[in-house]
Amino acid sequence: MQVLAFKIAAGLKKRVPDHPSSIEELQFSLEALFNTFGTLFLALTLSLLTGHTHETIFALLSFAILRAVSGGIHLKYSWTCCLASSIVANIVSFSSVSHLATVCMTIISIILALIYAPSRIEQQTRIPERYFPLLKFISVIFICSNFYFESSIMAVSVLIQCVLLIRKGGDHTHEN
Repeated sequence: MQVLAFKIAAGLKKRVPDHPSSIEELQFSLEALFNTFGTLFLALTLSLLTGHTHETIFALLSFAILRAVSGGIHLKYSWTCCLASSIVANIVSFSSVSHLATVCMTIISIILALIYAPSRIEQQTRIPERYFPLLKFISVIFICSNFYFESSIMAVSVLIQCVLLIRKGGDHTHEN
């Protein structure tokens, strides 16, 4: 995906050399689009085979919404992210745990978000660091919405995302 994104970005820049975006910025945006659409395509294709399409969509949405405001670890290659996200969303779509387990996972996710969110977004967003506490607040409110939904799929999905917030050695040094 990176090579294709670079070729398209370079071609766009060649056709419109005065465009204010650099090849790198165009490539980054194209990679994000390819990753998003690739993940959706692969996850939905797999979900059609499993018969859990609605559940997979809910798992993807829960994960993606929280990830957008909380950040998290990034895999080295976008294709590995696409593959891992698609497979995990389909596995999560089979989640069926007790009400108590759902509540416990939701509480653990809230604690992790309070400690670590946002994480690793400094190079991924244009949002100034002074708004990071707001991102933390939004993350926690989103997770708390599962007390209303009482969804085991959402509980598992957001717990996975919150675990991805944890930095090696527990480092969460950005100012919140």
